Formats: sequence, C-alpha cells, structure tokens
Amino acid sequence: MSEPWQDSRLDPRCKARLKSMSEMSSGSLSLDMKDIPDEQYPTWEQLVAKNNTPEYKKRLQMIEQLMSGDGSTKVAPLDGLDIVDGTFESENITIPYVYMRPTKFANQNIPCVYYLHGGGMAAMSMRYTFYQVWLRTIAHQGVAVFAIDFRNSITPSTSKVVAPYPAGLNDCVNGLLYLHENKTKFHIHNIIISGESGGGNLTIATTMRLKKMNQLDKISAFYPLCPYILGNYPDTKFPSTIENQGILLHLNHGAKHNYGVEAYNNKDPMAWPSFATVEDLRGLPPCMVSVNECDPLRDEGIAFYRKLVLAGVQAQARIVVGTPHGGELLGNCPDIAIETARSISQWAWHGNGIESAKL
Repeated sequence: MSEPWQDSRLDPRCKARLKSMSEMSSGSLSLDMKDIPDEQYPTWEQLVAKNNTPEYKKRLQMIEQLMSGDGSTKVAPLDGLDIVDGTFESENITIPYVYMRPTKFANQNIPCVYYLHGGGMAAMSMRYTFYQVWLRTIAHQGVAVFAIDFRNSITPSTSKVVAPYPAGLNDCVNGLLYLHENKTKFHIHNIIISGESGGGNLTIATTMRLKKMNQLDKISAFYPLCPYILGNYPDTKFPSTIENQGILLHLNHGAKHNYGVEAYNNKDPMAWPSFATVEDLRGLPPCMVSVNECDPLRDEGIAFYRKLVLAGVQAQARIVVGTPHGGELLGNCPDIAIETARSISQWAWHGNGIESAKL
C-alpha cells in the first residue's frame, strides 16, 4: 500500500495523525533499518554515529512533537497528581526516574506501575511530552507510576549514555530492585511491570531476569503492550509483519543490529523474548499482553501470549482494534488510551484484571 495510513481498518483519528506523521518523516518512523544484507550491515559503533547526526536528532524531535499533539493536559491534567523526579545508580551510571501518584491517596500504600518506555530499546525518552501524558493517564486511574530513562542502545535518553544489550536491561532490573527496596518511601504495596514496544520487550525480559535471579516475589504481574520481541522482519510465520508493514513502523532484518545482533544470533530470550521456550516462561506471574490490530508487531505479541498459556502462566491477551503500533500514545484517541490505562490499573490492583479496581 503506497499510503498505509489509508488502511480501512484504522480509526479515522489515527488515520489523520498517521498521515501527518508520515508526510513529515518521509514515510518511516523507525531507526535506520534499511534492507541490506547482514554481512554489509554497519557495526554498532557505526550505527551510533549515523543515528546521532544533527539531521537525525532533528527528525526524532519532529516525531516527538507530532506524537505529542496538544500536550493533553485536558485528558491527563497535572492537577491531582504528586510528581517527583529523582535518580538511582545502575552499574555506576546515574539513571533518572519520574514518580507520579494520585494526590487523593496521600500517604496510603497503593500499587505501582513500573513503566519502561518504547523506542526499540534504542531511542526515545520517558521525558518526551507524549510519554509524560501517557504516564499521567495511567496514574489518574488510581495507581502510582515509576518510569525510568534506561540506557538506550543507539541515541541517548536523559541518562546521556548509550550501550548495546544488556546495558538497558540491566538498568531496568536495577531500577525495579531500587523501587522495591524503597516501597516504604514511595508508599506502594506491590509492583507490576509495563511498557510498550521496546518497553514491552524490556517488560518481559526484566520479568524473566527476575526469575533467573529468584526474585519474582518483587512483582505481582507484568503487562507488555505491543511488545517488540522478534528482532527480524518480516517473518511469514507472523502475517502482521507483512500486512501491516509501513503503518507507522517500517521494520526489517536490520532491527536486531540496533540492540544486540550477537544476542539474536545466539537466540538469547533476554534480548529477543520470541526465543523464549515454554520452560523459560514457566512460573512467571500473571500477564496481560496487549496488541494493536494494525501493528506489524501484532502477531509476535499474540504468539508470546499463547506460549505463556502453554507454560501454565495465568495469561490474557487483548487486541485494540483500529489502532496502529502503540496507538494509545498517539494522543488523539483519548478514549482508547484511557481504556488501556484502566486495564493496566486493574492489573496493578488485582494482578489478573478480573476484579474492578476499588478506587
């Protein structure tokens, strides 16, 4: 399809936003993933240099502005939330965080959503306006939210340092442990992990790492959204990687080079969770996998859900119809965003999304 944003399945509001974004970004919002043979692909160092030019940084800023819309203080107001910035240390690197909680709960202990931003584990920041809006949207559903700027693999977030896998994952694990160690300080009684796209990858990988460390008692559930876990595109086993190619994302086999090509070649499930076996997943806490209908990543998320079920994990899946990749964060479908945020809140309160949160 020459103009993927015209796909008839898309919500009209998503069509309008995607048209604007496509026109402003030359039709592709992904990092440099051109279709070239693996043996000719740049090294990680070359990718870092290429994707940190002034021109590329300007393009990322433009995308951030387009996704941020009007800043959405109407949907996710600052009023009613206590917001605190801070840092923690991870492998001698200072990692920034933002912590939000509803003012109405004062010093009551409430659940906390440990949120990991998207960007293919390679780019973007939880400081982007549309992420701050999304984090506030979740917090307004009656939960605390703790988000971090882990080390990206290609272009720096506010942590200012880039490093390939497993640096970003290590930061996510260390941040989770820091949050748990300070549960009293933050007035929280349980933690769930969530994140979209690359953050969905890190949500799953952090959970699996906790299992390996015998630390799964630190979380009550995990909730990956549109997880980016395959690492190589397209793949005929996952039809959405073909039929939805170009709708917001244009991905191909270069994806794995941005984060961890050696880990991909070694089939490391901590880097690319599609490689996880049923045994890798056995014993994990309850999980909701949320995917978007018109997303190239849709089917890898559904396949991961099915593998969780085979592993005996209490798992559910939801498909947000009419939306592209991470459609809840586009800013012009507040009803859809709030519905997903409510679902995350339910899982934070109850760990399985069945009971209604008693707010």
